[in-house]
Amino acid sequence: MLAASYNANDGALMSEEHTGLSAGPSRKTRVHRSEKSWRGVFARHRASGLTIDAFCRVEGIGRSSFNRWQMLLNAKYSLARRARSAPSDEVSAPEAGDRFIDAGEMRVDNMG
Repeated sequence: MLAASYNANDGALMSEEHTGLSAGPSRKTRVHRSEKSWRGVFARHRASGLTIDAFCRVEGIGRSSFNRWQMLLNAKYSLARRARSAPSDEVSAPEAGDRFIDAGEMRVDNMG
Protein backbone atom coordinates (compact mmCIF):
# COMPACT_ATOMS: atom_id res chain seq x y z
CA MET A 1 0.00 0.00 0.00
CA LEU A 2 1.24 3.53 -0.71
CA ALA A 3 0.36 6.52 1.41
CA ALA A 4 1.50 10.06 0.67
CA SER A 5 1.77 13.04 2.97
CA TYR A 6 3.11 16.56 2.65
CA ASN A 7 5.88 17.88 4.90
CA ALA A 8 5.11 21.57 5.46
CA ASN A 9 8.60 22.30 6.85
CA ASP A 10 10.46 21.90 3.58
CA GLY A 11 7.76 21.29 0.98
CA ALA A 12 8.73 17.65 0.49
CA LEU A 13 6.32 14.98 -0.62
CA MET A 14 6.66 11.86 1.50
CA SER A 15 5.49 8.46 0.31
CA GLU A 16 5.47 5.45 2.57
CA GLU A 17 5.80 1.92 1.28
CA HIS A 18 4.26 -0.78 3.46
CA THR A 19 4.82 -4.50 3.13
CA GLY A 20 1.67 -5.26 5.09
CA LEU A 21 3.55 -7.44 7.62
CA SER A 22 4.51 -5.14 10.46
CA ALA A 23 5.11 -1.47 10.93
CA GLY A 24 8.55 -2.22 12.37
CA PRO A 25 12.00 -1.77 10.88
CA SER A 26 11.00 -3.08 7.43
CA ARG A 27 8.92 0.06 6.84
CA LYS A 28 10.58 2.42 4.36
CA THR A 29 9.90 6.11 4.00
CA ARG A 30 10.91 7.95 0.86
CA VAL A 31 10.97 11.70 0.68
CA HIS A 32 10.82 13.28 -2.76
CA ARG A 33 12.20 16.79 -2.46
CA SER A 34 12.08 19.55 -5.05
CA GLU A 35 15.13 21.57 -6.05
CA LYS A 36 13.89 24.38 -3.82
CA SER A 37 13.53 21.96 -0.91
CA TRP A 38 17.10 20.68 -1.40
CA ARG A 39 18.39 24.26 -1.39
CA GLY A 40 16.70 24.62 2.00
CA VAL A 41 18.37 21.42 3.21
CA PHE A 42 21.80 22.78 2.24
CA ALA A 43 21.06 26.12 3.92
CA ARG A 44 20.09 24.28 7.13
CA HIS A 45 23.26 22.22 6.90
CA ARG A 46 25.45 25.32 6.57
CA ALA A 47 23.68 26.95 9.54
CA SER A 48 23.87 23.81 11.70
CA GLY A 49 27.64 23.58 12.01
CA LEU A 50 27.34 19.78 11.88
CA THR A 51 29.34 17.43 9.70
CA ILE A 52 27.50 16.06 6.67
CA ASP A 53 27.19 12.62 8.27
CA ALA A 54 25.77 14.02 11.53
CA PHE A 55 23.40 16.36 9.70
CA CYS A 56 22.13 13.55 7.46
CA ARG A 57 21.47 11.34 10.50
CA VAL A 58 19.54 14.13 12.28
CA GLU A 59 17.50 14.99 9.16
CA GLY A 60 16.97 11.37 8.09
CA ILE A 61 18.61 11.99 4.71
CA GLY A 62 20.74 9.44 2.91
CA ARG A 63 24.33 10.58 2.48
CA SER A 64 24.33 9.51 -1.18
CA SER A 65 21.21 11.61 -1.87
CA PHE A 66 22.81 14.59 -0.12
CA ASN A 67 26.00 14.24 -2.19
CA ARG A 68 24.12 13.73 -5.47
CA TRP A 69 21.92 16.80 -5.04
CA GLN A 70 24.86 18.87 -3.87
CA MET A 71 26.76 17.92 -7.03
CA LEU A 72 23.75 18.58 -9.28
CA LEU A 73 23.00 22.00 -7.80
CA ASN A 74 26.66 23.04 -7.78
CA ALA A 75 26.96 22.09 -11.46
CA LYS A 76 23.77 23.98 -12.30
CA TYR A 77 24.98 27.06 -10.40
CA SER A 78 28.38 26.88 -12.10
CA LEU A 79 26.82 26.71 -15.58
CA ALA A 80 24.50 29.62 -14.83
CA ARG A 81 27.37 31.71 -13.50
CA ARG A 82 29.50 30.99 -16.59
CA ALA A 83 26.57 31.89 -18.87
CA ARG A 84 26.12 35.23 -17.09
CA SER A 85 29.82 36.09 -17.32
CA ALA A 86 30.25 35.11 -20.99
CA PRO A 87 30.76 38.03 -23.41
CA SER A 88 27.58 38.86 -25.30
CA ASP A 89 29.31 39.04 -28.70
CA GLU A 90 30.04 35.31 -28.75
CA VAL A 91 28.24 33.20 -31.32
CA SER A 92 25.50 31.19 -29.68
CA ALA A 93 24.83 27.57 -30.46
CA PRO A 94 22.20 27.02 -33.16
CA GLU A 95 18.71 26.22 -32.00
CA ALA A 96 16.83 23.12 -33.08
CA GLY A 97 14.77 25.00 -35.69
CA ASP A 98 17.74 26.66 -37.40
CA ARG A 99 18.26 25.45 -40.95
CA PHE A 100 21.18 27.70 -41.92
CA ILE A 101 24.68 26.34 -41.37
CA ASP A 102 27.52 28.83 -41.78
CA ALA A 103 30.22 27.08 -43.81
CA GLY A 104 32.48 30.10 -43.81
CA GLU A 105 33.71 31.78 -46.94
CA MET A 106 33.41 29.55 -50.01
CA ARG A 107 35.58 29.97 -53.04
CA VAL A 108 34.88 28.41 -56.41
CA ASP A 109 37.75 27.87 -58.84
CA ASN A 110 37.14 27.45 -62.54
CA MET A 111 39.66 24.68 -63.05
CA GLY A 112 38.16 22.32 -65.49
